[in-house]
Amino acid sequence: MSAAANARVLHAVLTGSTAVTGALLAALRGAVPIGPLSDMVGTVLRAVVLALVLGATVGLRVLKGTMPAPAGEKEVNAWWRAHQGRAVALWLLAEGVGVAGAALYFVSGDPILLAVPMAWAIGMLLWYSPGRLLD
Repeated sequence: MSAAANARVLHAVLTGSTAVTGALLAALRGAVPIGPLSDMVGTVLRAVVLALVLGATVGLRVLKGTMPAPAGEKEVNAWWRAHQGRAVALWLLAEGVGVAGAALYFVSGDPILLAVPMAWAIGMLLWYSPGRLLD
C-alpha cells in the first residue's frame, strides 16, 4: 500500500472514531444517571471548550503551515513519507477536541459541550483531509 493510501485509511479511521466516540458517550450519558452541575461549573466548562477550539484552530494552522504542497503528481508518495507524521498530529489534534467535548458532555450533560467541539472536530478533519493537505 502506498504512503498516500495509508494516509487516506488512517484519516478515515480517525474521522470515524471521532464520530463514534461522540455518539457512544452521548448514548451513555442518557443511560448513566449523573447529577447536574452548578451554573458556575457549566460556565467554566464552556470556557474550556472555547479555549480548546481556539487553541486547536491556531495549532492546526501552524501545523499545516509546515507542510508545503508537493512539487508534482509524481512526488505525492514522497511527500506523504516526509509529512505523514505532521498530518497525523494535525488530525489527532482535531480528534482530541471532539473527544474532549464528548467527555465534557458526558460529565456535565450540557449539549453545547458536545455539539460545538464535535462539529468543529469533524469539520476540521474534513477540511484537512488527505487530498486537501496536498493543495
